[in-house]
Amino acid sequence: YLPNGEGIRGKTLICEGISGAAIGKRTERTSGRLGKFRFGQLVGGEYVLRLESGGTPVTVLLQAGQSIQIDLESGP
Repeated sequence: YLPNGEGIRGKTLICEGISGAAIGKRTERTSGRLGKFRFGQLVGGEYVLRLESGGTPVTVLLQAGQSIQIDLESGP
């Protein structure tokens, strides 16, 4: 989400694992008409999320089975 709570429509978000069981895992998703992204069934570990078009990357530590919502400007 952007700071104003809006989604980012039609953008590609890259999720790359950088520690734990997540190392080497990479997934890309393109946001839908509401500008939302969803990554499912990720293993526990640390991930870097970034827009393909640039912007500030966000690092997230995810526990197995955890569900989180992320603001791309300021992190989880």
